[in-house]
Amino acid sequence: MTRDSTHGTEFEVEWALMSLGQIAVAERAYDEATLLGREALHIASRAGDVDLLPELLGIAAHIAIDRGRPEDGAVLAGAASALAESLGMLLPSGWEDRWYGRKAARETLVGSEFEKLYASGHSLDVDTAIRTALASID
Repeated sequence: MTRDSTHGTEFEVEWALMSLGQIAVAERAYDEATLLGREALHIASRAGDVDLLPELLGIAAHIAIDRGRPEDGAVLAGAASALAESLGMLLPSGWEDRWYGRKAARETLVGSEFEKLYASGHSLDVDTAIRTALASID
């Protein structure tokens, strides 16, 4: 897909990619989620947009967990949660567990390891969170 005015604004393209990425995660189609998530993260980074970033970080968390990197998934889940909170997003019950990968990461890691990694994600700035997400899905 090319990014020009015939396909909508960059935000609209990012929104569509994010939505399709979430569907791919729900269907456990992680290769497709990777392609969609990567493109949406690049748009968010280039545009300086943070509105959809919590969901994009959640997609990356699920991909990292699926690829055997639950530590990265826990960090990204923490970053997604912290960013959503800083944006004042009101999330339905269970949203972070389902869409940000918190439950999957917690189930994969042992002991207090999850809590430490999740908390470290809370301290990531936006640029570091995007770089971490991109590195985790490449």
